[in-house]
Amino acid sequence: MKITTAILGFIICLFWISNFYPQEVNAAGSIIVSPFIIDRTAYPREQLKGFIILKTDANYKMNIYTFVNNFDPLLGRQEFLTLPDVDLSTSLANWININRGVIEAKPGKQETKIDFEIDVNLTAKPGVYHALIAFAEGPSREDAQSKLFSAPYITINLEVLDDINEKLQLDKFVSDKFFFTRSPISFSYKISNVGNRALIPHGEIRIFNRSGMELGATVANDQKKELEPNTSLIFLDSWSNVNKFGKLKARLYLEYGNNQSGTLQDTIFFWFLPNWFLFVLGTTLTSVIIVVFLLFRTR
Repeated sequence: MKITTAILGFIICLFWISNFYPQEVNAAGSIIVSPFIIDRTAYPREQLKGFIILKTDANYKMNIYTFVNNFDPLLGRQEFLTLPDVDLSTSLANWININRGVIEAKPGKQETKIDFEIDVNLTAKPGVYHALIAFAEGPSREDAQSKLFSAPYITINLEVLDDINEKLQLDKFVSDKFFFTRSPISFSYKISNVGNRALIPHGEIRIFNRSGMELGATVANDQKKELEPNTSLIFLDSWSNVNKFGKLKARLYLEYGNNQSGTLQDTIFFWFLPNWFLFVLGTTLTSVIIVVFLLFRTR
């Protein structure tokens, strides 16, 4: 009875060790992979390169298939997904480029170098991600996949750093006309987001006369339109409280980003000559011309 209990305990210990140290058991088999763990850091858009050493030892030709899966420390190995089911901003497995075709290993000892690349997605979110690259043997991929649980693998741990680039570009700022005869005075300005974060510009358009006195202001982008990365928008604003005429100046001032870290500025000139002023000016000029004509005729 004691011998049976001891044997049973020994078997349980072997089972526990084989599950707790899967890499060591795999290493004792006919396929060994190294390194066991790869730790890297990167920014979105960055490309990382690496390689894996695959050692085989068997008395027959082996067909080995590569499997890449995301790994969650709490949930374990995750199913590999493709578009449109996968979120490319958080899937390390989809960033890994490696030969997934069959690897043929000849009988006997053989060492194969397998290159891989990690193309960190443009929209990758900051954080730490994990993936497993496993190598399973079988006459077909389906047969190899059935042995995936016991297949040797390496673990890739990748920390995506926060690559914040908040940058807007003012492409143009114009008034719809150079001469206005009635209000409102309408403006348009085009802004491009050349960074990698969505941004909402906000600020004012201030109006000044020729002596530099401020006549009024209007809120810029009062609808709080957001610019996504690599996009452009044309904004329309206007100023209605026009109480002066002549040559005026409009100054655009915008802020954006965290703590308003970025600014955009530009200045344009335009004329506001209301209809009544044009009428008075025309009447006056006409009267002067008539008077001058009559004087010359009298002489």
